[in-house]
Amino acid sequence: MSEPIIRAGDITQYIYWARGWWRAQTEGLGPLNVERLSHGNELDAAQGRAMPSSVKLRRMSIIPVEPAPVCLVTALLQGGGP
Repeated sequence: MSEPIIRAGDITQYIYWARGWWRAQTEGLGPLNVERLSHGNELDAAQGRAMPSSVKLRRMSIIPVEPAPVCLVTALLQGGGP
């Protein structure tokens, strides 16, 4: 008989609630709040899809700010003040 495969989700479930993991393994019992769990998975997926756009917006926000220190240093070196 081969050893059972332990998945990352099993480890996470065991760390979160060892008794729940044990019952799922030995008695085949699953979660009772399947709807709520699937809704949470949908929210996680939506957040994951939003991440690339937030990174892009952050990069775009740096573009106008980068020249400001250069202009300030140039003005100070030329004897002008802010």
